[in-house]
Amino acid sequence: MVRHHQKADDLNWLAHPRFYVHERQERRPMGSPGGMPRFGTVVTCIDGRVQEPVARWLKQTYQLDYVDVITEPGPDRFLSENGGGRVRAIRDMVDISLNAHHSNLLAIAGHHDCAANPVSTNEHHEQIRKAVQVIRFWNLPVTVVGLWVNDAWRVETVAG
Repeated sequence: MVRHHQKADDLNWLAHPRFYVHERQERRPMGSPGGMPRFGTVVTCIDGRVQEPVARWLKQTYQLDYVDVITEPGPDRFLSENGGGRVRAIRDMVDISLNAHHSNLLAIAGHHDCAANPVSTNEHHEQIRKAVQVIRFWNLPVTVVGLWVNDAWRVETVAG
């Protein structure tokens, strides 16, 4: 648990969830006896052009029923920099998603033409790869992937 007297730049708390993450339950197809919906979670930009293609791609690629969407402007940049309070807020939202919906997948998605993070495609890709490393440090019982939404609004895997 985070203590109030810890320094904001001491991010070791990120490796220890503030919520207990339940053990993954066996997934069965929706509609089958005892079937549970399959959830994934994505941290992506607030840009509305990105959310639908990413959710659709995750559902198709990972056979998910639903995707919890956590939005922040330019999350690939600040997650790659392991930037303090915003990372803490994202981590708390991820914990809620994992605990409430037993998500088995966590994605970080950056995109072309990001107003909050106006860097080159190559820089975005590098930030996404670093963000995936930061998220993996959290030691969550999920698959972590890094995604890029290109200038045709198609999803590409960058890390994972």
